[in-house]
Amino acid sequence: MKVIFFCNKMPDLCGAFLHDIDLGIELLKRGHHVIFLTITIPKEGVNGGTYRGFRYLHYSAGTSFLETSDVWICPHAPVLGKVRNINNHNYNRPIVATCHYDGNYNMITSNGSTKWAELLFFINNVMETNYRKHISPWPAQIVRTEVIYPIMHEEKIRITEPFQGEYITLINANENKGVHQFLDIARRMPDRKFLGILPYYGNLRIPANPPSNIKWIGFDDDVRNILKETRILLMPSYAESFGRVAVEAMINGIPVIYAKPTPNSIYGGMSTEGMQTWIGDAAISCTRDAIDEWVQAITSLDDTVVYDTLRQKGKDHIASMPLFTEAPRIAGLVEQFSREHPVVVRQATVTKSSAPADQVPRLVPKVTGPVGFGFSNGRLRIQR
Repeated sequence: MKVIFFCNKMPDLCGAFLHDIDLGIELLKRGHHVIFLTITIPKEGVNGGTYRGFRYLHYSAGTSFLETSDVWICPHAPVLGKVRNINNHNYNRPIVATCHYDGNYNMITSNGSTKWAELLFFINNVMETNYRKHISPWPAQIVRTEVIYPIMHEEKIRITEPFQGEYITLINANENKGVHQFLDIARRMPDRKFLGILPYYGNLRIPANPPSNIKWIGFDDDVRNILKETRILLMPSYAESFGRVAVEAMINGIPVIYAKPTPNSIYGGMSTEGMQTWIGDAAISCTRDAIDEWVQAITSLDDTVVYDTLRQKGKDHIASMPLFTEAPRIAGLVEQFSREHPVVVRQATVTKSSAPADQVPRLVPKVTGPVGFGFSNGRLRIQR
């Protein structure tokens, strides 16, 4: 099977992108060919480069891959509309799209066609009701939906050596993740050490004049390096459809404090319901803007018994979830969907790689037999 992943840019450094990277790894293990095509032009130019062992390039330079592919995979936002637009140029490939958060319903309704079939994955079990409520009529090409967990690999997130973190940490300190609440908590607790991971998507600037008891560092591709310094993970997010960093912390015995769902969310009804559905009482929840609650929760963990009880509860909870079997399950669903919706492989004149960003590769259809994918990935090397 020849699989194309579409992403906005490479890398995108968000949960949706990391999920697709891990799905790509699983598909490679199962003997499939995988390549990434970007919607925006990479800084290296249209011919792209390599990330974590995967070849990537701009879609305008990927005509040969588009013509010989079997299935396309992408997050629903921000790229599904663009991917459908490409597909409308007589490719008609089955599309698998993962909805990682509620909202952006126009991505589901725009540029669709019944010339191909689509499978929608939802990253939690509370989203589909909202999607179907806000999208009417339901697009006819979406023939199947499934609820999944984001793909994670235990060996990439579990810390195997002893460690003792000292910081109260916020990862990706943008407005949605709660940077203002984080700063307020730090101001209220000047004798505590806080660690802020600089934002890597969303608003990329932290507010001016942060308190001096916060240590700021940049994004680390290996989250374990951050977690080794962390005693408590804060997640005062406005919206979290899953919250994979909570899993990464809890599996390593780091207590998590997160924001309760916000009534009347601006995001189509979504705030942190998706996270709450799986995390239950294995973490502490606080009202997002009630800073006193956060201070009290942090202080409660000064008690060694309380801290150790919560850290063990978190570890046990993660162990009880089928998180690390999702990769083969999801890959199997993609394989089944591709078999159920086979494509006619077509060949056309290759568009020059210098095509402008807004030019979609065009086909001069000619039905042929199976065509080689023309892509050798070599040995996959995961650089963490």
